[in-house]
Amino acid sequence: MGVWALSCLLFLSAQGQTRYGLTAGLQIPTGQMGDFFALGLGLDVRYRYEASQALAFGAGIGIYRFDGNFQYEGLVLSTIPAYLGAEYRFFRKALGNTGLNLILAGGLDGGMFVSGGNVTGGTYSSELGLLMAPRFACILEFSGVELLAELRPVLAIPRGHSYLGLNLGILL
Repeated sequence: MGVWALSCLLFLSAQGQTRYGLTAGLQIPTGQMGDFFALGLGLDVRYRYEASQALAFGAGIGIYRFDGNFQYEGLVLSTIPAYLGAEYRFFRKALGNTGLNLILAGGLDGGMFVSGGNVTGGTYSSELGLLMAPRFACILEFSGVELLAELRPVLAIPRGHSYLGLNLGILL
């Protein structure tokens, strides 16, 4: 399966414009997860293939860490999400003669995650689950470089590993 996925990425890279990048940001636990954890931090590595000016497909993998809130000090949760997604750019405007473009986009990512953690004096086993994450981004593009600010609510199955990501990133 990994060979097939790598072959697809290499084929797409030869056919259209590709971008690679990093995003990082605050992750705000919601629902059941918010009962136990405080703010988290996350980092993603991303790949994106642009099929047209309006449509792109991509993949990413990240690592996120959440610490227990004041009632659960010592509780730590680490999550590694891997996902595939699509993005539609519904607004593009040149900002005068600056060479800057303002882009608004929406997308949907889907994938899986593995998480595990510890509490003072013990550990609990890791967990595998599915995730779905709609995303909304504001992008500034200049000379092939994109700077983005993104709102990304993540819904996970099982157990409500849900959080809201507020991310900043760069794609080259």
